[in-house]
Amino acid sequence: MKRTIIAATATLTLFLTGCSSTDDAAPPAGESSAPAAAESSAPKADESSAQAAERIKADVPSVTHIVEITEDNDGNDLIGRPNGYSAATVLVDRRTKCDDAEKPATSCGAMIEQWASKSDAEKRKKYIDDILKASPMLGSEYSTVKGNLLLRVTGKLKPSEAEAYRKAFLN
Repeated sequence: MKRTIIAATATLTLFLTGCSSTDDAAPPAGESSAPAAAESSAPKADESSAQAAERIKADVPSVTHIVEITEDNDGNDLIGRPNGYSAATVLVDRRTKCDDAEKPATSCGAMIEQWASKSDAEKRKKYIDDILKASPMLGSEYSTVKGNLLLRVTGKLKPSEAEAYRKAFLN
Protein backbone atom coordinates (compact mmCIF):
# COMPACT_ATOMS: atom_id res chain seq x y z
CA MET A 1 0.00 0.00 0.00
CA LYS A 2 2.80 2.40 0.92
CA ARG A 3 4.57 1.70 -2.41
CA THR A 4 1.33 2.39 -4.31
CA ILE A 5 0.92 5.75 -2.59
CA ILE A 6 4.55 6.67 -3.28
CA ALA A 7 4.25 5.64 -6.94
CA ALA A 8 0.99 7.57 -7.36
CA THR A 9 2.52 10.65 -5.72
CA ALA A 10 5.59 10.46 -7.95
CA THR A 11 3.42 10.08 -11.05
CA LEU A 12 1.22 12.99 -10.03
CA THR A 13 4.26 15.17 -9.38
CA LEU A 14 5.71 14.26 -12.79
CA PHE A 15 2.41 15.10 -14.49
CA LEU A 16 2.01 18.42 -12.73
CA THR A 17 5.53 19.48 -13.61
CA GLY A 18 5.44 18.00 -17.10
CA CYS A 19 2.20 18.83 -18.82
CA SER A 20 -0.48 20.21 -16.58
CA SER A 21 -2.34 23.28 -17.62
CA THR A 22 -1.51 25.05 -14.40
CA ASP A 23 2.09 24.22 -13.49
CA ASP A 24 5.59 24.24 -15.01
CA ALA A 25 6.14 21.75 -17.79
CA ALA A 26 9.53 20.17 -18.29
CA PRO A 27 10.54 18.90 -21.73
CA PRO A 28 10.53 15.13 -22.22
CA ALA A 29 13.82 13.41 -21.53
CA GLY A 30 16.18 13.50 -24.46
CA GLU A 31 14.81 16.63 -26.08
CA SER A 32 17.23 19.29 -27.17
CA SER A 33 17.35 22.64 -25.45
CA ALA A 34 18.41 24.30 -28.72
CA PRO A 35 16.40 27.38 -29.67
CA ALA A 36 13.39 26.79 -31.91
CA ALA A 37 14.89 28.98 -34.63
CA ALA A 38 17.49 26.28 -35.33
CA GLU A 39 14.84 24.26 -37.17
CA SER A 40 14.73 26.50 -40.25
CA SER A 41 13.87 23.61 -42.57
CA ALA A 42 10.86 22.59 -40.48
CA PRO A 43 7.44 22.96 -42.09
CA LYS A 44 5.34 25.86 -40.82
CA ALA A 45 1.60 25.84 -40.27
CA ASP A 46 -0.47 27.94 -42.60
CA GLU A 47 -2.06 29.65 -39.61
CA SER A 48 -1.26 30.73 -36.07
CA SER A 49 -2.84 29.35 -32.92
CA ALA A 50 -5.01 32.48 -32.74
CA GLN A 51 -6.21 32.09 -36.33
CA ALA A 52 -7.04 28.40 -35.76
CA ALA A 53 -8.91 29.33 -32.57
CA GLU A 54 -10.99 31.94 -34.42
CA ARG A 55 -11.91 29.34 -37.04
CA ILE A 56 -12.92 26.80 -34.38
CA LYS A 57 -14.95 29.42 -32.50
CA ALA A 58 -16.93 30.09 -35.68
CA ASP A 59 -17.78 26.37 -35.98
CA VAL A 60 -18.29 25.39 -32.31
CA PRO A 61 -21.18 27.45 -30.87
CA SER A 62 -20.37 26.58 -27.24
CA VAL A 63 -17.07 28.53 -27.42
CA THR A 64 -17.83 31.78 -25.62
CA HIS A 65 -14.51 33.54 -26.08
CA ILE A 66 -10.82 33.16 -26.86
CA VAL A 67 -7.88 34.03 -24.61
CA GLU A 68 -4.39 34.61 -26.00
CA ILE A 69 -1.75 33.05 -23.78
CA THR A 70 1.12 35.33 -22.78
CA GLU A 71 4.11 34.93 -20.48
CA ASP A 72 1.96 36.48 -17.74
CA ASN A 73 -0.99 34.06 -17.95
CA ASP A 74 0.67 30.84 -19.17
CA GLY A 75 -0.02 28.21 -16.55
CA ASN A 76 2.50 25.89 -18.22
CA ASP A 77 5.25 28.53 -18.24
CA LEU A 78 6.32 27.29 -21.67
CA ILE A 79 5.60 30.26 -23.94
CA GLY A 80 8.75 31.67 -25.49
CA ARG A 81 11.03 29.45 -23.43
CA PRO A 82 13.54 26.87 -24.69
CA ASN A 83 11.62 23.69 -25.55
CA GLY A 84 8.36 25.63 -25.27
CA TYR A 85 5.67 26.77 -27.65
CA SER A 86 5.90 30.11 -29.44
CA ALA A 87 2.20 30.94 -29.03
CA ALA A 88 -0.93 29.46 -27.50
CA THR A 89 -4.63 30.27 -27.43
CA VAL A 90 -7.39 28.98 -25.14
CA LEU A 91 -10.97 28.46 -26.28
CA VAL A 92 -13.37 28.87 -23.35
CA ASP A 93 -16.34 26.51 -23.66
CA ARG A 94 -19.51 27.18 -21.66
CA ARG A 95 -19.90 23.42 -20.99
CA THR A 96 -16.74 23.35 -18.86
CA LYS A 97 -15.48 25.11 -15.77
CA CYS A 98 -12.11 26.86 -15.87
CA ASP A 99 -9.87 25.64 -13.07
CA ASP A 100 -8.07 29.01 -12.96
CA ALA A 101 -9.55 32.02 -14.75
CA GLU A 102 -6.31 33.96 -14.23
CA LYS A 103 -4.33 31.30 -16.10
CA PRO A 104 -6.79 29.73 -18.56
CA ALA A 105 -5.83 26.35 -19.97
CA THR A 106 -7.14 23.17 -21.58
CA SER A 107 -9.54 22.63 -18.67
CA CYS A 108 -11.51 25.70 -19.87
CA GLY A 109 -12.45 23.84 -23.05
CA ALA A 110 -9.51 23.61 -25.41
CA MET A 111 -6.04 24.99 -26.01
CA ILE A 112 -4.04 25.33 -29.21
CA GLU A 113 -0.27 25.30 -28.78
CA GLN A 114 1.93 26.60 -31.61
CA TRP A 115 5.29 24.84 -31.83
CA ALA A 116 8.42 25.50 -33.90
CA SER A 117 7.80 22.39 -36.01
CA LYS A 118 5.36 19.57 -36.63
CA SER A 119 7.87 17.23 -34.98
CA ASP A 120 7.83 19.34 -31.80
CA ALA A 121 4.02 19.36 -31.76
CA GLU A 122 3.95 15.57 -32.23
CA LYS A 123 6.49 15.08 -29.42
CA ARG A 124 4.38 17.21 -27.07
CA LYS A 125 1.25 15.24 -27.99
CA LYS A 126 2.99 11.92 -27.35
CA TYR A 127 4.44 13.16 -24.08
CA ILE A 128 1.03 14.22 -22.74
CA ASP A 129 -0.74 11.11 -24.10
CA ASP A 130 1.84 8.80 -22.49
CA ILE A 131 1.51 10.45 -19.08
CA LEU A 132 -2.29 10.40 -19.14
CA LYS A 133 -2.35 6.78 -20.33
CA ALA A 134 0.02 5.73 -17.54
CA SER A 135 -1.93 7.69 -14.91
CA PRO A 136 -5.65 7.72 -15.76
CA MET A 137 -6.40 9.23 -12.36
CA LEU A 138 -4.99 12.50 -13.74
CA GLY A 139 -7.83 12.83 -16.22
CA SER A 140 -7.96 12.76 -19.98
CA GLU A 141 -7.91 14.96 -23.03
CA TYR A 142 -8.30 14.67 -26.77
CA SER A 143 -5.38 15.88 -28.87
CA THR A 144 -4.77 16.43 -32.56
CA VAL A 145 -1.75 17.73 -34.47
CA LYS A 146 -2.03 19.80 -37.65
CA GLY A 147 1.26 21.13 -38.94
CA ASN A 148 3.04 22.77 -36.02
CA LEU A 149 -0.21 23.25 -34.06
CA LEU A 150 -1.41 20.98 -31.25
CA LEU A 151 -5.10 21.08 -30.33
CA ARG A 152 -5.78 19.86 -26.78
CA VAL A 153 -9.44 19.43 -25.81
CA THR A 154 -10.46 18.73 -22.22
CA GLY A 155 -11.57 15.18 -21.49
CA LYS A 156 -14.50 16.66 -19.55
CA LEU A 157 -16.30 17.03 -22.88
CA LYS A 158 -18.14 14.10 -24.47
CA PRO A 159 -16.37 12.41 -27.40
CA SER A 160 -18.91 13.86 -29.86
CA GLU A 161 -18.29 17.36 -28.48
CA ALA A 162 -14.53 16.95 -28.77
CA GLU A 163 -14.99 15.65 -32.32
CA ALA A 164 -16.58 18.99 -33.30
CA TYR A 165 -13.36 20.72 -32.20
CA ARG A 166 -11.22 18.23 -34.13
CA LYS A 167 -13.24 18.61 -37.34
CA ALA A 168 -13.15 22.41 -37.16
CA PHE A 169 -9.41 22.32 -36.45
CA LEU A 170 -8.59 20.04 -39.38
CA ASN A 171 -10.80 21.83 -41.93
